[in-house]
Amino acid sequence: TGSVVAQQLAHLGVADFVLIDPDVVEATNLNRLVGAVASDVGAPKVQVASRQILAINPAANVLAIEGDIVDGQHGLLGALAEEAARTGGVGLPQPAHTQ
Repeated sequence: TGSVVAQQLAHLGVADFVLIDPDVVEATNLNRLVGAVASDVGAPKVQVASRQILAINPAANVLAIEGDIVDGQHGLLGALAEEAARTGGVGLPQPAHTQ
């Protein structure tokens, strides 16, 4: 599941995440949703995944979007547009230079 991938990426040192999911935690998926507990039932899955990532790496940057990837304003394109407006543009990280 996506929560397993997010957990592994956080353990591998990835620090920037964009999580997009319209679903909430249900009792039937507690057994396969990493970091979820019974009190999370009804909470957005991105909230649980974000909490798990930040528990592994408190310095991680997590943009958690409760929506569908193709949903206009709240989907991926809308999130990128909002981030571009907030930061002055969406760019790629610059490579580290070693000497």
